[in-house]
Amino acid sequence: MATFTSTLRPAQRRHELLQHAGFALAVVLLCASQNSAAAPTTTAGTGQQTPGRGLSTAGRKTGNEKHIEILFPLEGPKTQFLSSAVDEQMHKVLALIKDENLKKMFANTFPNTLNTTVEFVETVPGGYTPPEGLEYPDTFVITGDIPAMWLRDSANQVLPYYALAKKDPRIQQMLRGVLNRQVFLTLSDPHANAFNKDKTGPPSPHLSDRTFTVLANGSRVNAMANNALIYERKFELDSLAAVLRTGVEYYDATSDPTPFTPDGQWVKAVDMIARTARRQQLGTDEELDTYGTFAYQFQRDGLEPLDSLIKTVGSPAKKCGLIRAAFRPSDDAMTYPYHVPSNAMFAEYLARASALMRSLQDGFSDTVYSKRDVDLYANVVLEASALAAEVREAVLQHGVVYRSDMSGGAKEVFAYEVDCFGNYYLMDDANIPGLLSLPLFAPSLVHADERTKDAYSNTRRLVLSNETNPYFYVGPYGEGVGGPHVYLDHIWPMSIIVRGWTALLALQDGEKAAREHAAGILLARSRFADAAEIAECIRTLLDTHAGTYFMHESFLKTDPSVYSRPWFAWANSLFGGFLVELSKSVAGREVLARDYSTPSWRPRRS
Repeated sequence: MATFTSTLRPAQRRHELLQHAGFALAVVLLCASQNSAAAPTTTAGTGQQTPGRGLSTAGRKTGNEKHIEILFPLEGPKTQFLSSAVDEQMHKVLALIKDENLKKMFANTFPNTLNTTVEFVETVPGGYTPPEGLEYPDTFVITGDIPAMWLRDSANQVLPYYALAKKDPRIQQMLRGVLNRQVFLTLSDPHANAFNKDKTGPPSPHLSDRTFTVLANGSRVNAMANNALIYERKFELDSLAAVLRTGVEYYDATSDPTPFTPDGQWVKAVDMIARTARRQQLGTDEELDTYGTFAYQFQRDGLEPLDSLIKTVGSPAKKCGLIRAAFRPSDDAMTYPYHVPSNAMFAEYLARASALMRSLQDGFSDTVYSKRDVDLYANVVLEASALAAEVREAVLQHGVVYRSDMSGGAKEVFAYEVDCFGNYYLMDDANIPGLLSLPLFAPSLVHADERTKDAYSNTRRLVLSNETNPYFYVGPYGEGVGGPHVYLDHIWPMSIIVRGWTALLALQDGEKAAREHAAGILLARSRFADAAEIAECIRTLLDTHAGTYFMHESFLKTDPSVYSRPWFAWANSLFGGFLVELSKSVAGREVLARDYSTPSWRPRRS
């Protein structure tokens, strides 16, 4: 991953034009309503985007007449997805923010996915024959500075916009397009993690990877050579969980049943996801004994061991109910083949997808749909429900282990990876899903009972310490989780956001309990919850964006002007969504109302 060095120091708090390796950021002053604004134009012959704007008069709506600066990558999509509902949401949050730099950062990050990564096509273009199985509307979402669509990234990039779907029909259609595209890609290859837009664009840089698939006629071929839609074929369980989440989030936000009919592509995708997961539940010996080969194999030439698997398969696994994968959400090879956070997320959203489909099932009869489709639908509902329960139970049985050196003695914690032979790995990676972020994607498991609540609280303490997590780093500008992807001493802003968000969830639980019981807030805060911790997370993010007012993938703990990925839309959406969530609670609004220009309240770092 390329690392960029900015000449701006975090303490300078000034905005200048930055350019790194062909990536430029342009300043745009908001001074007119979005409804009257033109989309950005393209400079002839350069392929670059001239300064346009993505949000309307955010400054004016906050009660002052100051302009908010918006930055755009000059190389990227030539159009923006405009929405008055996004504007309205921005104005509401900006009105609650006191710090000018925090306002600027929110104004940049919240719409970044829509401004720069979304290619939305509402209907089939004239004269174009779409590939079989691709439904419209269609939304292709690149990850940012890599022009491909990751299932996981794209699902997370659009999360902040579901709440606006009923306010803006175009937002709803755009989100429907994301679901349609993800379903189409999953049916194309359930083991792939990232995809090209179509088969006519530039070839994937990973064509030399050795990863095999079996065709309908039984022949075994290299998947990269066989399917030009695939950008990368690293099997990551959270990619399939992300597709399930997209469907659940879409229905919860819109109540639109049309993607979920028995004759649609969604039910076929859920069926394929469940069948893929069932095969991956087999232990390595059991799969080899049963089939004589493995459903998924991968090997890549190169100098980076985390980009490949041992003997194309990875470490041995024993069957235990968990689902075996090969790569983590960071796209790094796993140490042990069962990734506990991904299994937790998969169980959560497969159960919710099954419940969604069951709620619609009575309205589907074989007088409207074919008996074959109705029967498949019913079978998928039953299988999804059973598989989700099985995986959830396996997470609780095999994914919770004892850590002997915790304060107060041995305590239960969630493991990061296990092999079900009795071996486990205690660490965390900044990517989502991870252990720190468990409440964000597996809330029903975390809050199942007092045991799981305590286990998560213990895990959170383990993750947020460099005594117990090898990838937790502390520096003069902040502290946070990194990971082997960028490697040592690099903190990921994503982990800082997740830390703040999980603290906020605890405070929100406390506020809810306080309304129900006078002493409830004290009980809820007994595990962890502190508004000062949330504010410290925001302060760290303000200190470490290197003058860009965007989230990066990672920054060097001793020098935030050294960072990776200047255009990382997922992290921008995560931060924007976090501030929106802060605006919904008393404790969160207090955090937004702080002045971060003076560090008087800030704890001293060693």
